[in-house]
Amino acid sequence: MHVNFHRYDFTPLSLPRSSVRVRGHHRLTTESSGVHITSTRIAVLLLRYASQQYTISSERMCVVDTAAWNTLSRNIDRMVVERGFIRKEGKEDNLKLLDQLRKIRNLIPLDQLIWASVNQGQITPWNRYYEENRLYFQEWEMARNGVPVLFDLYHHVFCQSILQDKNDFRSVRIQLDRIETQAIFHNLRQRFKVDTALHFNLYILFSGSCFLRRNFYESQSSPQNKRLVKAWISACDEILAHTGKQQDHE
Repeated sequence: MHVNFHRYDFTPLSLPRSSVRVRGHHRLTTESSGVHITSTRIAVLLLRYASQQYTISSERMCVVDTAAWNTLSRNIDRMVVERGFIRKEGKEDNLKLLDQLRKIRNLIPLDQLIWASVNQGQITPWNRYYEENRLYFQEWEMARNGVPVLFDLYHHVFCQSILQDKNDFRSVRIQLDRIETQAIFHNLRQRFKVDTALHFNLYILFSGSCFLRRNFYESQSSPQNKRLVKAWISACDEILAHTGKQQDHE
């Protein structure tokens, strides 16, 4: 499949090697038995990848001009119009999340300049591949331009904590706080003048609205989807509570 990334250039991507056939199908070589790579270690590798990626393929633009903002706003507006068709199962939580996303969207400074780059879109525990101390990413069909930097990192932490480890949003916050103490994160934040609170808020709006839009009308919700909705609600609660405290001080 050919993907046109327009203004961006890339170095060649190494793909996983196939090993022996299993029942007539190639089996991809995976990490060695007994090797455990921590989520924090993966996050550091992601930050190294991001630092290189942003150096060659990023641009500074207003929030409102990013592709991510266009997508999340379209998702939210469409769900507001179609909320009467939402399924009964999980309806209360889904409508609560939609209401929270709308409130947070209204708090975003649209004219603020941020760095945007290419977002791989599928950096999850099940789309990673390890070999010889290298980290590979698979399934690039959801990659897109014009996404605020750090989205891939946030997506990794969210999916790892909520779906893989089956924790709640507190574990996401703990891990992000730990990652932010890393020197490589500090250097990247300083280099690209990243407002981490703004970028995380945009990630929650983007990822939460995309997920909710895809699952708004499904007749049933899986345990994983319910867990994600609960986590996004908790994330929105934190964002709105923090904003409320800031307004009280002002």
